[in-house]
Amino acid sequence: MLTPTRPVVWVDWEDARAYCEWVGGRLPKEEEWEFAARGTAGRKYPWGPEAPDEWRANFERSVGAPTAVGMFPAGDTSEGIADMAGNVWEWTGSDYSAERKCVRGGSYWNNASYLCGAYRIHYVPADRNGGIGFRCLRKVFS
Repeated sequence: MLTPTRPVVWVDWEDARAYCEWVGGRLPKEEEWEFAARGTAGRKYPWGPEAPDEWRANFERSVGAPTAVGMFPAGDTSEGIADMAGNVWEWTGSDYSAERKCVRGGSYWNNASYLCGAYRIHYVPADRNGGIGFRCLRKVFS
């Protein structure tokens, strides 16, 4: 079922990369993703030092599926970026190794330790599952 306010999932790395290119953007590099999540202060979590809870993120199977983007505003960064922790892992444009791509952010399935802004894991680029999505970067002109 398509739900337009929820992250797109079940996409492999190439699907995510191709979509971003199609809309005139790209996947964030791992370092860009982490900077967006942690800010200049190097926050532990996107919202600050406080431990994750049911008001800040979708994690530990509390909901059991990805939720609408922005459903946890207490978990937004101070810059206003939503869902940088929990909900779905996000493909990045960075390699983890020669055969794997880096994903960031944790998912609705994971425990709180995965939601730390510095946490990183990897998947094979052809992997698809209901806990991996992506974020697309595009230039904004003022």
